[in-house]
Amino acid sequence: MEAYSTPQSRSIQGLMMAVAIWGIVLVSVAFFFKWGMPELASNRGGLDSLYYLILGITGIAYVVVQVWLVSYIWKYSDRP
Repeated sequence: MEAYSTPQSRSIQGLMMAVAIWGIVLVSVAFFFKWGMPELASNRGGLDSLYYLILGITGIAYVVVQVWLVSYIWKYSDRP
């Protein structure tokens, strides 16, 4: 027996997917803010700065892509 989804169930599924993705994004961001680099053991502060710069750029790109993904999930959630 084949199960067909209704527009209402697709909308709920899209909302659940969006909530799950946002949950993953928030946990990922919290993880990186809680556990960062250890205290300096040498005079290589420039490397730490570079690490934080790269982490910031990739973190921003990650959040932007996830927002874009969620917006498309929400926008096209009513299509079959």
